[in-house]
Amino acid sequence: MNYTVIGHRVNIAHRLQLEARAGQILITARTLAGIENLVETEEIKNVKLKGIIKPINVYNVIRYKKVL
Repeated sequence: MNYTVIGHRVNIAHRLQLEARAGQILITARTLAGIENLVETEEIKNVKLKGIIKPINVYNVIRYKKVL
């Protein structure tokens, strides 16, 4: 079985992957909303991604939080 994903969100994820340095995890606010109690992040404002008209704010995942 073959699967393909397409669309704006996939394009943004790919562009973030290209923008990230080795070992770095960059995520969008939408992704952060689902995991904000699990990770510590720092905001990087106004990142211009190729093929995306409007700059977006992205988040660099610094570390996982200890979950008790």
